[in-house]
Amino acid sequence: MTNKDIPYDIWECISTFIPESQLTKLFAVNRALYRAAMNARYRHVEFNEFNDHKMWLLERMRDPSAAKRVHALHVETWSVFTSYRHRGSTIYCSDEIIRAMIGAVQGMTNLRELHIHWRNHLFSQDLVPLFTTVWNLKADIHRLVLVAPLARFRTLLSTATRKFSHLRELEIVVQKDSFSSTSENINLANVQEDILTPFINKAGETLQSLFIRTVPGIDFTPVIASLGYFPHLRKLALVIPPPGDSLVQMLNTHAETLTHFEWAMSSFDPDAMEDIDDAVESLISNVDFADMETLGLYITQRCYPRAIKCISKNVQSLTRLHIDGLMMRDDQLNKLTGLLGGSCLRSLSTTVETLSLDVIEILSRLPTSLKDICLQFRNIKLPKEVSPLVNLPMLPLHQLAELDIRGAYLSVSQLSAVLSAFAHYFLLSNLETFNVDVQTMNPQLIDLLATCLPTMYSVWLRIIELTGENDEDDRWLTKLGAFTADMKGRWYPLWRLEDARITSTYFDASRPGEAVRLTNHTEIVEVLALSVPTMR
Repeated sequence: MTNKDIPYDIWECISTFIPESQLTKLFAVNRALYRAAMNARYRHVEFNEFNDHKMWLLERMRDPSAAKRVHALHVETWSVFTSYRHRGSTIYCSDEIIRAMIGAVQGMTNLRELHIHWRNHLFSQDLVPLFTTVWNLKADIHRLVLVAPLARFRTLLSTATRKFSHLRELEIVVQKDSFSSTSENINLANVQEDILTPFINKAGETLQSLFIRTVPGIDFTPVIASLGYFPHLRKLALVIPPPGDSLVQMLNTHAETLTHFEWAMSSFDPDAMEDIDDAVESLISNVDFADMETLGLYITQRCYPRAIKCISKNVQSLTRLHIDGLMMRDDQLNKLTGLLGGSCLRSLSTTVETLSLDVIEILSRLPTSLKDICLQFRNIKLPKEVSPLVNLPMLPLHQLAELDIRGAYLSVSQLSAVLSAFAHYFLLSNLETFNVDVQTMNPQLIDLLATCLPTMYSVWLRIIELTGENDEDDRWLTKLGAFTADMKGRWYPLWRLEDARITSTYFDASRPGEAVRLTNHTEIVEVLALSVPTMR
């Protein structure tokens, strides 16, 4: 049988089993694979880092045959004004980039997912034509993510007069604004009441998931208090200061449909401890959380007993539990795991004071349905080498799929001890995703990960910032050059790694604990890809 004898629909089925990295190259095989390759290449498009290749992509998007295949679009507006940062490429002015983006967006009639990330800059009005074009698209957007300083939402949504009749997921993320004036800060409440609340309420008939995140110091109570009734709302996630009775009222209004609820805070203010305690107690006492599949709570020492009672009412239905705020002691963690022993929990995110062998052993008592663990800690107390366990009860081991270790930046030796300890109580042979905070990005770290986690195909390494004021100073370039030289000759043919993300966070010494900038180090990923066949 030749290629021509195989029916079109069979080729379509075959294309679903081909890795996307390979599928995007199969344009010339036949009509079915051509269509699948085009869909794979243009399904997800990002407007950022406007170098020569990205400008070519914008021009390509003017062709309806390419534009109509875009289902997800990410727009990073900061990059519009920073084309000059890309060495070795043409410098494009912002007007040229905006015109190219408008031309590219106009043909995206099948757009289903839209992300707009507006980082701090002063050129707000220049982007209005782009936003106008986006909002007027004749496309049924199902998921919308908006990230911007609160004062900028007025400009961002000023032309969003249309009704999103098919919107199912909405995310509003309010960032810190370094450029807003005093007069703008005074009018922030007006932005919430006049812009954000009406915009959210317009999606009321179809909205199934709502996520809101704010920076510290912004009271989002006016928005929560003014939200209407969403008959299909199943998921509500909030990262906001204590909103008081308005949140209690909203939760009780949607009690019949809500199955996923999470509330956390973006930062901790010791001066507001009493208010936090009161808010948590009011929330747990006045809302009848029942049959929840996902539950996320910000709890304190005072509220721990009430939180345990709340969790106990949902043990049979819980599949995901996220506890934030409280640094759990071993006895508190032990009580929690004992409570969840008969559940079908698949994902747990929690915080402990000290990561130790006892903590890992306590976590191993959770049901074998557990697949994902996110563990945050302040201190680490593990032996450099974990001796083989003797007289260990014959308990069924968990097949972890995702592990996230955060809180303290680990050295390579500490990370080795962590992986060794987890391997004694959990099966890591099928671990697919691993996220961790590490001190240093070096070849020894890569060797460790490739050896201990050969089946892992996704990794996120959060490293300590190595630069000064920016990521292009001589010290960073020197370190990058040394890392590149050290990686030469290394080859990991058995490693399944396909996706890597390496970031560093810059902290301002005048604001302890507050992240100022998250930097994605794509240049390190490119070096790593030279040694990992599955990433090439």
